[in-house]
Amino acid sequence: MLDVLREDSFEEAIELNQELGNQYFIIRWIPEGDRDDRESFMRTIDEYNETTERLVAYDMRLGYHNHDYIFEQFDGEYLWDILAENTHNRFILQLDTGHTALMGQNPVELIYRHPGRTASIHAKAYSTVNEEAVIGEDQLDWPGIIEASEEVGGI
Repeated sequence: MLDVLREDSFEEAIELNQELGNQYFIIRWIPEGDRDDRESFMRTIDEYNETTERLVAYDMRLGYHNHDYIFEQFDGEYLWDILAENTHNRFILQLDTGHTALMGQNPVELIYRHPGRTASIHAKAYSTVNEEAVIGEDQLDWPGIIEASEEVGGI
């Protein structure tokens, strides 16, 4: 969880981010102990939902920026899908296109799989043949990613 949104600093974080015009709090990493089994991951998700509900009053949203481990599985189900299916519909699934592709996932498919949840994207090039590839010169379907993001993603 974002330490800044803990009880003792919540109001201060809200005020600062309102001043900055920022509406999104994005979790950059889920510690291993918060996702090492389904039970601990579900407790983490419950915490995310509680914070998401608190942020509604401020017209702010909580979300998660994916890394490779989110495509690990519990009983054949990706953590990414467990997160999407068990969090509040205001919870943002910030898709990192590079991490997604690195794990063999299709960014376009993931955006369509959870409509309205991808309100933010970390647009990162991905190429298995050129480490220096930039967006548009890499192996990702950027027209498809943009179309999916605008059509159903929430951007």
